[in-house]
Amino acid sequence: MVQRLLSSAEFKMDPLVSLYYFAPACTIMNGIVALLVEVPSMSWADFDRVGYFTLLLNAMVAFGLNVSVVFLIGRTSSLVLTLCGVLKDILLVMASMLIFRDPVAPLQFFGYSIALGGLVYYKLGADALKEYAGGAGRAWADYGVRHPALRKLIVFGGVLFVLFLLLGSFSSSLPVAGQEYVNTKYSSFFGNGGA
Repeated sequence: MVQRLLSSAEFKMDPLVSLYYFAPACTIMNGIVALLVEVPSMSWADFDRVGYFTLLLNAMVAFGLNVSVVFLIGRTSSLVLTLCGVLKDILLVMASMLIFRDPVAPLQFFGYSIALGGLVYYKLGADALKEYAGGAGRAWADYGVRHPALRKLIVFGGVLFVLFLLLGSFSSSLPVAGQEYVNTKYSSFFGNGGA
C-alpha cells in the first residue's frame, strides 16, 4: 500500500507527507498495545532510571528510521526493503558470532547461507552468475597451473575454516567437561597466548 501511494502515477505522494498520514494510525495501534501490556507494570521511576534524554534520542532515531524506510520504498520497492531486512539479519548474526562468540547451529548456518545465496541470485541473475562462475573457474584453473602448492594450501585452509565454523557451532552443546578438555588441548597445542 505504501509503495502504491509513493510510486503510482495516480497518487504520487511525497514520502514525508505519507508519513504525516501514517504516523497517527501507527501511534493509536501502538498506544492500545502499550496500554494493555506495558503501562500496568510501569512507573515514573522507570522513566527516571532510563533517562529522558535516552527516550528522546530513541524517538529521534525511530523517526529517522521511519523516514528512511518511506524514502527507500518510494525510490525502489517494498521488495528491496524486505531483502535489506534479510541482509541485515545475516550481518547481525555474523557480527554476534564474531564479536560476542554466540554459537550458531549448523541448520542456522545452512539457512543463512541459502538466504545469502538467494540475495546474490536476485541481485545478479542467472546469466551473470553463470558468466562469473565460468570466469572464476578459468582464473582458478590458471592459478592452479602457476602455483599448484599454494592452490592446495588455499583449498586446505578453506576446508579447515568451514570445519571450524561448523564445529564451533556445536561448542555450546558440549558439556562443561568437554569444553574444559577442548580448552586444555587448545592451550597445550597453541600455548596460553592463543586462548
